Amino acid sequence: MKKTVLVSDPFGRECEPTFPKRAKGLVHKGRARWIGENRICLAVPPDHDFRKDTDMAELESAKKTPALTAEYLLAQIEKIGEEPAYIGEAIAKIDNSAPEKSHAIAAVVEARETTNRALLDFYRQIYNDLNKEAHAMTVLEKAASTPGTPVGEVTRMLNRLLGFEEIK
Repeated sequence: MKKTVLVSDPFGRECEPTFPKRAKGLVHKGRARWIGENRICLAVPPDHDFRKDTDMAELESAKKTPALTAEYLLAQIEKIGEEPAYIGEAIAKIDNSAPEKSHAIAAVVEARETTNRALLDFYRQIYNDLNKEAHAMTVLEKAASTPGTPVGEVTRMLNRLLGFEEIK
C-alpha cells in the first residue's frame, strides 16, 4: 500500500502524503476535510493552542531530573569517592611482560582520575553557588587577595552577598 493521499495544512503548506485509510480516519474524526479526490486539508481547532501541549518525553525527563540540592551534590561526591575499585582491577591486570598493555591501562586510570577531579571541581562550584555563605566566602577571599582592593569595599561586597545591604 502506498501513501497516495496528499496532505496540506490550513495555511496551504504541503505535508507528507498519507495512506488512504489514515486520511479517511482523519476526516471521520474531524481532524481533516477532503479538498480534492486525493487531497485532504488538516483542521486546526480555533479554541486549542497546540503550543501549550507538553511532549511526553519532556514529562518523562522532568520526572527523572533530580532536584539540584546540596544533599544531591554531596551524594554525587560520595559516589565518586566509592569508585576506586576500578584502580585495584587495573593494577591486577597490569602484566609486566606486556608494557604496551600496562601503559594503556595506566592511561585509562589517569584519564578517569582527571575526570573525577573535574567533576569534583564542578560539584564544588555548584555547591558554592547553592550555599550563599560559601559563595560569599569565595568572593570575599578573591576580593581580599586582589591587591589594592579597599577593605571597606570588601565588607560592602560581603554584606550585599549575604543580603544585609540592598544593591543600588
